[in-house]
Amino acid sequence: MREGKEHPLINRVKEQFAEGLMDRREFLRYSTLLGLSVATAYAFVGKVIGVDYVPQARAASMKKGGVLRIGHLTHAAMRQPHTMSWFAFSDVTFPVIQTLTRTGADNLTRPLLAESWTASDDLRTWTIKLAKGAAWTDGSPVTADDIIANFKHLLDPATGSSTMGLMAYLLKEVEKDGEKTKELWDANALEVVDDRTINFNLRVPQVAIPEHLFHYTNGMCDPASGFEMGPGINGSGPFDCVELSPKDKVVLKAKRGYWGKEAYVDSVEFIDIGADPTAQFAALASKQVHGLHELQSDQVDAVKQQEHLKIYTTPTGRASTLSFRVDHEPWGDNRVRQAVRLAAVEKNLTKAALGEWGTPGEHHHVSSIHPEYVDLGPPEHNIEKAKALLAEAGFADGIETDITVLNEPESLLKLATAWKDQLGKIGIKLNIKPVTSDAFWGLWDKDVVTCTYWSHRPLAIQIMALVYRTGVPWNTFRWGSDELDVALEKAEGTVEVEDRKKYVKRIEEILQNEGPMAQPMFWNALTAWNKNIEGFSCHPSLCIFVEDLSIES
Repeated sequence: MREGKEHPLINRVKEQFAEGLMDRREFLRYSTLLGLSVATAYAFVGKVIGVDYVPQARAASMKKGGVLRIGHLTHAAMRQPHTMSWFAFSDVTFPVIQTLTRTGADNLTRPLLAESWTASDDLRTWTIKLAKGAAWTDGSPVTADDIIANFKHLLDPATGSSTMGLMAYLLKEVEKDGEKTKELWDANALEVVDDRTINFNLRVPQVAIPEHLFHYTNGMCDPASGFEMGPGINGSGPFDCVELSPKDKVVLKAKRGYWGKEAYVDSVEFIDIGADPTAQFAALASKQVHGLHELQSDQVDAVKQQEHLKIYTTPTGRASTLSFRVDHEPWGDNRVRQAVRLAAVEKNLTKAALGEWGTPGEHHHVSSIHPEYVDLGPPEHNIEKAKALLAEAGFADGIETDITVLNEPESLLKLATAWKDQLGKIGIKLNIKPVTSDAFWGLWDKDVVTCTYWSHRPLAIQIMALVYRTGVPWNTFRWGSDELDVALEKAEGTVEVEDRKKYVKRIEEILQNEGPMAQPMFWNALTAWNKNIEGFSCHPSLCIFVEDLSIES
């Protein structure tokens, strides 16, 4: 998307791919982030490997009309899009309040509300050009001032958005009234160039700005009407919100005469069936809904018996963690946390929770599908060593603790039960406390021990910035590592593959040996849809881009 000339680092990325130092996935990811168009990037891959290499095209003509019904949890958190804590909620918000970019099911990032982006040679200034004709529902233009107002709201500590952790390169730490807080690192950090152009002027280099713009809190709202989602919101997306009833239903109506690409369907209903997998399957089987946000693994066999349904799956970086607040004893003692990791048998925990629909992890939250992944070898499993560490820490007689677990999806309860059995072997007794989603999102960053999961991110450095960087809102562990922070900042500004992997390897080692959690597995994305729905692709984050879907019969 770079105007005039390619970013000079693209030549180096091309060289690394041609020399075999970068694989196809890494090349496509980083060349497009640096501004190469997706079509041009695919063409270069084809040139190197000597064959035509293009993504599969959609059907030229797709049917318009109809009401699309999706089995999907609805939650009051959707009313505050800038502080949402779950990627699934953005299925509802993004069709109404668009992001500047979109990362697709192929993990490549493309323009959306933005028309293009340009990175400076040093990766410290990113220029975003808004799409021509971009307008709010009331017809007024989307302006650079509107975008700046959104990011100032997202980066305000009073808002409490996870974007603060992701975009730490726009912030600095200051002290006000005796308290440490964050503010924009420079008065010109967010700069209006003209009505359609914004500069992000960064404190340090960052390679992944376009993907960060797709973070699920980063839907752009009309500042004049506030930063809340609901009926009547003045959005920029292809749908209007006409009903938002938590725990019941959300209804979106397609805009006709929309400034961008119009939706195929006339309206979308997100129907809250609840978390019971049996009820979800019944809704699918009876055609009450066309598809589900997520299919539970124990329903796969039943779905396979339904001729009108199709199962979709893909590996992801979505990770389950057993998380500890290190400001509460005994979890501040790394010997105790390390004992937990030593007691874990990752393949057993994965199988207990997900059956065949998951991949064992290595307790550092970097998946093998992440381009920065470095193989440290299988984690150590040693019950006797774990017991010895507990004894050394003063807990020879064991530890008893409550563990808060989200009761939906059911896989998390299965995982917590498997953890209870596994940790019982070293004298740690878990008292499982299942809670509903409504309760959990008020407790997940407060309770001392929790069993939860983190959504997929295309890059490992994104999840590190959101969750493990010291002091960010989603560092619910109250844990920090100066060495990790330094390695992360360097990785974020490094395009050279081998250099970047050196930093990520150190991050993996720190988390595996000192981290505030145990992370034994990654989930496969798994869902099911009626075969008459055209345009659906299984996204690693389980995103549903409803404007791309049509009902064919």
